[in-house]
Amino acid sequence: MIIICKHCKRNVKSRYSKRKYCSRKCAGASYKIRYKGRRKGRWVKIRCKYCNKIFEIPIHDINNRKFCSNKCRYKFPKSEVMRLKLSKRFLGKTYEEIYGKEKSDLIKKKKTKALLGKKNPMYGRKQREETKRKIGKSLLGNIPWNKGLPRENQPLYKVSPVNKKDLDEELIEKLYLKDKLILSEIAKIMGCSGFVIGRRIKLRGIKLREAKFKRGKEHPNWKGATKEDKLRVNWSSWRKIRYLILKRDIYCMSCGKRDGKLDVHHIDSNWRNNDLNNLILLCASCHKKVECDSIALPNMIKY
Repeated sequence: MIIICKHCKRNVKSRYSKRKYCSRKCAGASYKIRYKGRRKGRWVKIRCKYCNKIFEIPIHDINNRKFCSNKCRYKFPKSEVMRLKLSKRFLGKTYEEIYGKEKSDLIKKKKTKALLGKKNPMYGRKQREETKRKIGKSLLGNIPWNKGLPRENQPLYKVSPVNKKDLDEELIEKLYLKDKLILSEIAKIMGCSGFVIGRRIKLRGIKLREAKFKRGKEHPNWKGATKEDKLRVNWSSWRKIRYLILKRDIYCMSCGKRDGKLDVHHIDSNWRNNDLNNLILLCASCHKKVECDSIALPNMIKY
């Protein structure tokens, strides 16, 4: 279907019969011509926030339009664009009021992760004495949240036993070296945490024992070997068997390939039967085909 543009009067092909203009430029130009001289105050002059150019816009677009063109809009940083959009809509509101509890918690977690460790702009830096004084002055006159509350309503904080002088260090040393107790057992006797006792032992200049990880029958929770444990492959013996077959067959017994990955295949498809007459060397592609029954195994020579 051919349509005549109302602005430039050019013939244009289009699918839609209701189309009036050939492009957006023509539509904008005709819009300006139609509405510019109708009423006073219909069009307003504003300044572009990127290039400071003065341009005209209709009054109903005053809250949305901030740039003279799309070029200026894309060059302007996105963070500031979002700030300008959200400043009016969400001014003086919390995340919970805007998004709800679940979404606000996710946003807070993401923000904390974004500023952890080396991502933090203050990582490895120290504040100057001037900034510390300024922070102190800004906090002067602030009333603490628990001022005036009775002691019953105030939270109780336990004093850490590291700062206490009641702990008998000689007794801790005796229990650790002579009786050879674990830190957690000593902590129960002394009535504090294992971390505190470990710290006290280090301060005395004693080296901590290395924890020996026990396996199998030596482990205190050992309940005897299961069927699966008994049927497990001994990998050290399997490596020796694989080496013997690689030395014996040298290449793939199906296609004769020597390069690439070579696998050891069980002829009777029983992975526990590791007899040398039951094993054959195949390349990776032939091994897959044999397992899928798309290829028959070659006649095996008994060694």
